[in-house]
Amino acid sequence: MDIKKLLACGAVLALLGGAITVNAADNPIIPSIFASAEDASNVVELAHVGDKYDVSLGNASGTPVWTSANEKIATVKSTGGLSAQITAVSVGTTTIYASLADQTVALTVKVLAEAEDEEQTITLPDLVFGENQNTANTALDGADPADFQWSSSDESVAVVDANGTITAVGKGTCQITAVSGKTTYIINVTSNYSGGQDPTSPTVIERSEVVKLSNEKVSQKISIGQLPEGITPVWSSTDTKVATVDQSGTVTAVDTGECKVLVQLGTTTYSFKVESTYDPSQGIPEKELSSITLSDSTPSRTININAPEGAEVIWSSSDESVAVVDQSGTVTAKGSGTCKIIAYYGGVNYIVNVESTYTGQAPTAPTAQISGIGQTLQLSGGDNVESWSSSDESVATVDGSGKVTSTGLGEAVITATFKNGSTTTVNVVVVPATVYGDANVDGKVDLTDAVAILQYVALPAKYPLTEQGKKNADCHCPGDGIGGKDALAIQMLDAKVISALPLIEQ
Repeated sequence: MDIKKLLACGAVLALLGGAITVNAADNPIIPSIFASAEDASNVVELAHVGDKYDVSLGNASGTPVWTSANEKIATVKSTGGLSAQITAVSVGTTTIYASLADQTVALTVKVLAEAEDEEQTITLPDLVFGENQNTANTALDGADPADFQWSSSDESVAVVDANGTITAVGKGTCQITAVSGKTTYIINVTSNYSGGQDPTSPTVIERSEVVKLSNEKVSQKISIGQLPEGITPVWSSTDTKVATVDQSGTVTAVDTGECKVLVQLGTTTYSFKVESTYDPSQGIPEKELSSITLSDSTPSRTININAPEGAEVIWSSSDESVAVVDQSGTVTAKGSGTCKIIAYYGGVNYIVNVESTYTGQAPTAPTAQISGIGQTLQLSGGDNVESWSSSDESVATVDGSGKVTSTGLGEAVITATFKNGSTTTVNVVVVPATVYGDANVDGKVDLTDAVAILQYVALPAKYPLTEQGKKNADCHCPGDGIGGKDALAIQMLDAKVISALPLIEQ
């Protein structure tokens, strides 16, 4: 008989009052064998990400340990006693396990759809048209304007087309509305346009913001928000001997003085005043960011700095016999000692202190042991792990979070690959779990095990038991040795006098 199918029938999952109840106490089974979740009655479907579901183990005894095979799809947490709550995290299918002393019950969880969008109204910055400007394109936080229904509350003031281009046609105020599904954008428009000037001629708008630079603040980024598709800003400085600007909008001081930074957006140019008190004779200022350690087990690290988009970062090391750095910010140990990794951009040297104990000797991979099939082990590699893999998935699998699940007896190597390309490994050994009564280690408990015990007790040299078989055979008061009472306990189980092993007598 297929014992997994038997257990799937024994661990009944019934929908009662919005929760699933498992009559685990009615299932007299062998330890370490888990119930299958393939039966349709053992499936819970959650409609949307974020939905929750309550589950209970009914009449079972003991305190269950709840686990999820993939917490990126669904998580489970105990709510006290025999109950727990399942939460949908992302679309997909996973398995929730409830482990008791004598069995593990499995429940398939399917998350069907993403979370439903809630209605939201977003008010964008007010739009003011002057006498020399009467058109503007609208950016909707990354959304495509063509996906929205556009309207104007007063088309004698401003009109809007299907792509979100707003055109002033007269003086006054109105409201432009964009609607898509449950999302509504609102733009309040004030128009001073009377049609007296050609709106297609180049326009320069002086901004009131002033960019102030000094030795303490050598650079500053000017933010212009998200631009409509097809509009690329073009940045320039009126005096590069005072300050420069890159195409990300980062202004960097060169000397003391004043100038203007210009950004051209289509036919409109915006002008920002720059006031610099920067004194280049004081040298390049430094700012300490953080510290890192390197070792034989972690010979490289990648430094992430919050440089403006488009800014050129120049990396260097103060001592390349200790550590080197490439132009992506990946630091690699070359020896023991200390040094500084320097990231230069915006007129400032940003410092990361390095302490290295690297010797060049490959570390010995640690070994972890898992007892029994279907058990889990959580490994952690930090936020920089790119992926996990197993050398033999017939022995152990590993998910994206580093959770290892034993699938068979043997050895497998679990590898964590980091974002910088380096790897580290853990040897996982899966050994049999103790199945009380299974003296001949054939995966089931019956009268042949009782015979094997009696033969072993009488003639151990002629009828030996394996080491695992000896552990399994000691099923009457484990720890008192193998004897006739162990064989008798198996016969009592077969006759249904007792419901489970081991048999403990007080």
